Amino acid sequence: MLHMTPGLLEAEMNKLIGSLADGPLVLLFGDCHARMLEHGSLPGVRRVRGVNCCEILLGPERYHRMLRDGVFFLLPEWISRWEDVFIRRLGFANSRLAAQFMGEMHTRITYLDTGVTAVPLEELERIGHFLGLPVTVEAVETAALVRAVEEIMGDGGTDG
Repeated sequence: MLHMTPGLLEAEMNKLIGSLADGPLVLLFGDCHARMLEHGSLPGVRRVRGVNCCEILLGPERYHRMLRDGVFFLLPEWISRWEDVFIRRLGFANSRLAAQFMGEMHTRITYLDTGVTAVPLEELERIGHFLGLPVTVEAVETAALVRAVEEIMGDGGTDG
């Protein structure tokens, strides 16, 4: 999971961008590492606006409203990796500790259903139990993503 090692993510993105230098390139990334804005300012490279994938998929208004409501977002990619992230990398050896930590900042977990894979209801139930939060499922439509891409293709904006 490259997001857990930002330096490696940056190196991989540099290689990819360098290998695709012949034409226009659209980056569908948020602020995934410290120098992400630099990628969007390279010649021929455009980056959608948004601090992370959740904001890009939901649109800024919906994302910030849910964030204010205390939502912790889960994307399909995280479902198979949640134990690695929370137990191994973040060190939550038991559910009680994880629930205490998560409960101080969040009111619920919301799985963003992109429609690409079936909603993993049993695994979401396990995650909610371990983290001590209720789980909801929110359908994500392509409209916000399409708007984000159209916006940068129209004005060349690269600001995160």
